[in-house]
Amino acid sequence: MLTPFFAAAILQRHFYWQELVIFVAIVVALVIKDPLVVLARQHWVWRQEHEETSGARRVASVELILLAVCALPLVLTRDWRWFGALFVTATAFTVLAVAVNVRNRQRSVWFQCVSAVALSGTSVAACLAGAGTVPRWCWALWGLSALQATAAILVVHARLEARIGARNRPPTPSASRQPAFLLQILLLLSGAVCVALGYWWLAA
Repeated sequence: MLTPFFAAAILQRHFYWQELVIFVAIVVALVIKDPLVVLARQHWVWRQEHEETSGARRVASVELILLAVCALPLVLTRDWRWFGALFVTATAFTVLAVAVNVRNRQRSVWFQCVSAVALSGTSVAACLAGAGTVPRWCWALWGLSALQATAAILVVHARLEARIGARNRPPTPSASRQPAFLLQILLLLSGAVCVALGYWWLAA
C-alpha cells in the first residue's frame, strides 16, 4: 500500500497538501476493516454479543467520521467525480475484505492477489490528490506495483508449498511454482519495456 503511494508522490516532483489528506484517508480505510469484521461477525456469526463489539462500534464510528473529514477537502479542491469513483471502489473492496475475513478465507491466493491490485491503486490516489489528474506513467506504476506484489505473493506461497510438499514421499509439487516463475519473467520484461519507453524511474 505504501510503496506505490510514495513512488507516485515522488514522481510528481511537487508537494501538495492534499497528498497528506489522502494518505490519512488511505490508512484509515485500511484499518477500518478490523472493527468492521468484528461487527459483521457479531451480526451474522455470533449469537451472543461479545465484549469487543462495543469497542469495535466506537472505533468504526470514529474512523468513518475521520474518512468523511478527509473526503470533504478533497472533493472541494479536486475533481469530485474522480474521487467519487475512488471512494466507491475502496468501499467495494472493504466490503469484499470484510466478507472474506468473516468466512476465514483471507489467506486464499485469489484474495491476496486481488488485494495486491487494489492496494497498489494508492498510486492513482496520490496523483489525484496531487496534480488532480492521472498521467500515463501513473497507470504504468499501478500495473507494475500490482504485478510485483502479486509475484511476491505467489513466490511466498510457492516456498511454503515446497516446504510442506518436501515432507511427503514422494514430494508434492507446488501449484504456485510455475505462476511465480512466469510473473518473475513478466516483471523483467515489463522493466525492459519501461526502459525502452524512457520511463527510467519506473524501471528502477
